[in-house]
Amino acid sequence: PAQIKNGIAHSCLTADYILRVGLIWVNIGDKRQKVREAASIIRFKAFYGVEPRTIKDAYDSFINLSSEDDTSLKDFMMLVEWLKKYDTESCMT
Repeated sequence: PAQIKNGIAHSCLTADYILRVGLIWVNIGDKRQKVREAASIIRFKAFYGVEPRTIKDAYDSFINLSSEDDTSLKDFMMLVEWLKKYDTESCMT
């Protein structure tokens, strides 16, 4: 059975879904995503530092480690983006 947290069935979570929503969350909407997949992945990596399939595997592992954790995919990806930028930008916290 699928593990459902935050309204997402994690066994059904795909790299394609993460690519699409990850770009939407950084203001690259569906209209601007109508490019080659390779171009979308380059854009995704510019924000998150890794490919969507890596985010999928990391998030799956993160969720599976704790039955009590309710971190959403969006919060997890925001953390990854922040960690990626931390090395190269001044982050105001």
